Amino acid sequence: MGQQFVQLSAESLAECVGYRNSGYSLDGALKYASQYGIATRATVPQHKINKSQWDPQYKDERQNYIPLEWWDLGGNDVWAETVTALLQGWGCYVGYSWWSHAVFLDMLRINNGKIEVHSPNSHGAGNDVWLSGSKAIPSMGSFVLRSVTLAG
Repeated sequence: MGQQFVQLSAESLAECVGYRNSGYSLDGALKYASQYGIATRATVPQHKINKSQWDPQYKDERQNYIPLEWWDLGGNDVWAETVTALLQGWGCYVGYSWWSHAVFLDMLRINNGKIEVHSPNSHGAGNDVWLSGSKAIPSMGSFVLRSVTLAG
């Protein structure tokens, strides 16, 4: 409590898939993050999964942001729980079996009467992903990071 907001970079987990946009399981990504940490946007910019585009200090920095606790939103209605978390300003790490991807969701919108969720996936600027309908419902789980180690 009382700490300044720091945006973590989902792209900094690209090491666990060989720096390729090849997808990964949600459980595997959380295990990796819990072991190595998650770098911030200051050292690993959005849409950059090639480590040559990262600040060389990312490995040291990510150790300051190791997940300690998270909320598992895999209850009876994972969709309602995920939407509620997004409405409260919490980003969600979700898994989609149809896509074979674990991705970060950071916001939602209503478009033509349908809820759409946004993923700033690593396909590049202007290629963010908006999902709606059955494609938006997490099928491999949904998690919200609750606490991380305190940056030194």
